[in-house]
Amino acid sequence: MYKLLVILSIFLTACQSVTTSSQIIHVFQRYQELNTQFLESIKSNNNEKKVKREQVENYMYKEYTQALNLLEKDYCSSPNEKVLNEFISTLTSTSNSAYEKPSFTLGIIYICQPNSIIENVKALNVVNKKYIVNTLSFGFKNASYNKEHEIKDYAELASKLDKLRVN
Repeated sequence: MYKLLVILSIFLTACQSVTTSSQIIHVFQRYQELNTQFLESIKSNNNEKKVKREQVENYMYKEYTQALNLLEKDYCSSPNEKVLNEFISTLTSTSNSAYEKPSFTLGIIYICQPNSIIENVKALNVVNKKYIVNTLSFGFKNASYNKEHEIKDYAELASKLDKLRVN
C-alpha cells in the first residue's frame, strides 16, 4: 500500500508540473499576442481593432505576474527548457515594456540554474543575446542586492554573467 501511495504521489506531482508548465507557457504566449496587437494597433488607424494599453497592463499585472511567480518557484527545482525558451521569447518580443518583474525573475532563476540560462543565452542571435544579457544583469543585480553573501558562488555567477557580455 505504501508503494502505491508513493507512486501515486509522484505521478500527481509530475502531472501538476506539466499542467503548471503548460499554463505558464500559455500565459507567456497570450501576453506576447496582446503586446503585439497593442503595438500594431498603435500603427493602424482602425479604432475597431485597437488593443488598449490598459488591456495589456491588466494582463501583465495579473496573469503574467502570477506566471512569473510560478516560474520563480518551479524552475529552480524543476528546470523546463520549453518554459525557459518561451520566457526568453516573451522577454525579447515585449522589450518595449518597462515592467521590471520579468528581469527580476530571470535573475532569480539564473541564481539557481545558471548553466541552463547561460546555454540558452548563448544560443540567441546577437541582438536578442545583447538584450537578454542586459535584462539578466539588471535582474541579477536586483535579485542579489544585499544578499551577495547569502548566494552560493555569487562571485562566480557574476563572473559568468560578465563573460556573457564579451562573447
